[in-house]
Amino acid sequence: KVKLSGEAFFEVAKGDIPFIVSTDKADIRALGTKFNVFSYSKGMLSVALLEGAVKVYKSNQEQHGVILKPNQLLTEAGGRFYVEGITESPVIWKEGLYAFNKKPLADILKKLELYYDVEITVLNSEILGYECTGKFRQRDGIMEVLRIIQKVHPFKIKREEDSNKIILYR
Repeated sequence: KVKLSGEAFFEVAKGDIPFIVSTDKADIRALGTKFNVFSYSKGMLSVALLEGAVKVYKSNQEQHGVILKPNQLLTEAGGRFYVEGITESPVIWKEGLYAFNKKPLADILKKLELYYDVEITVLNSEILGYECTGKFRQRDGIMEVLRIIQKVHPFKIKREEDSNKIILYR
């Protein structure tokens, strides 16, 4: 049993000994598989299955779990599980990249806060609705990612170095 807070990729061989990834939102039982788990303490959970099978369930409720098939993505919202097809690579981060395809800036900023351990405050709510598509190198850093997005969508950036905060405004 592995307790996870963050993001990890697992490749598990079939066997008699159960392999379980435990997060704040759910447990994931590997059934001989390759899968990615994204689970941070701020409440986001997604499980992307690349090969094999996994069963996702709330702690102590395995009988009510959801079994994923290859190329399926499970997300959790409001205590419920939702399953859809994978539309973009869930493990591109292993190559040192972040990719976003037609995502609201609000969603992107949440992930950037987690990836770079910063706090991002947006003073004008219309900024959060900007739709973004792009691919970024992790090593370029958060300010470069924001500057590239800023070239497409107008907003200003202020970084408070001493408090590790970033403010976006118009």
